[in-house]
Amino acid sequence: MAKIAAGLVQPLRLWELAGADPARVFSPYVWRVRLVLAHKGIDYESTVWRYNDKRLIAPAQKVPVLDVKDLRLAESRDISQYIEDKHPDKPVFSSCQAGATSLDFLISWADCVMNPALMPIIILDVFNQLAPQDKAYFRTSREQRFGKPLEQICTDIPAEVEQFRHVMEPVRQTLSKHKWLGGREPNYGDIAIAGNFLWARAVSQHNLLEESDAIYAWRQRMFDRYAVAIEGTSGYDL
Repeated sequence: MAKIAAGLVQPLRLWELAGADPARVFSPYVWRVRLVLAHKGIDYESTVWRYNDKRLIAPAQKVPVLDVKDLRLAESRDISQYIEDKHPDKPVFSSCQAGATSLDFLISWADCVMNPALMPIIILDVFNQLAPQDKAYFRTSREQRFGKPLEQICTDIPAEVEQFRHVMEPVRQTLSKHKWLGGREPNYGDIAIAGNFLWARAVSQHNLLEESDAIYAWRQRMFDRYAVAIEGTSGYDL
């Protein structure tokens, strides 16, 4: 097990959204925190959380939640920044204004463009992986969000996958020239986008990328680099 980094109080408890299989961790935002902890070499305790367990993470309403002694942290970006502040070695955030602004844009793009393109492809897969007690909540909340039954959100998977690949073109162009989105080393932009792919890996067998794609090679590099965060979790070979 990795050592707790200086400045962080043991134990750290990370609340993680899981399906019926407790090893099937599938929140993209939880994955961001997992990858940051792996990047820093920080150990933690994983606690399974499901949608109907909101009282367990109060006053937060969703995961990730990180408990650090008597402190409860919520929101993946805030948790990651806290970890960075406590353990600045091997930074994932930029210390310069220009770099920080560019990184903010990439994180927003992952949230506002990539995630909505990915969601229709995997939404039924997510539903099928849920614990029985979470299915009614998930169906009701997502059908309200999309304005249609889950089964009608995506009626043409190949077309949606093709659209997803098109949406990923800016990342593809960047990775055709650079090993990492962070340049010489992965940064939080790499982590945010890899977290989205790990969300898909946890629940779905759809092939989102062609093997010739520069993103495919980068995704494998990320999965290899952060294998310690991924091993022991349930997912599909992509």
